[in-house]
Amino acid sequence: MAIRWLWTDLRTCPSNGRCTETEQGPLKVTMSLGVATYPLDADQKAALVERADGCLYHAKRHGRNQCVAAAQLEKPGRASA
Repeated sequence: MAIRWLWTDLRTCPSNGRCTETEQGPLKVTMSLGVATYPLDADQKAALVERADGCLYHAKRHGRNQCVAAAQLEKPGRASA
């Protein structure tokens, strides 16, 4: 999944030198993403956004700094990306 590659690349930016240095030191960034795909996860715009939003909050509640796809939530044991 392309979004997982992008998320991994952006999430590791402090280690590859692409994040900003500040007067207080390096800027540390975490990123949580929720992903839902059309038409597999929903066939209406509002429902698709709702699914992605639910995935985002699942990621935040379960440790942050992760990407959670709707398909993961449907399969037991795979929600912790």
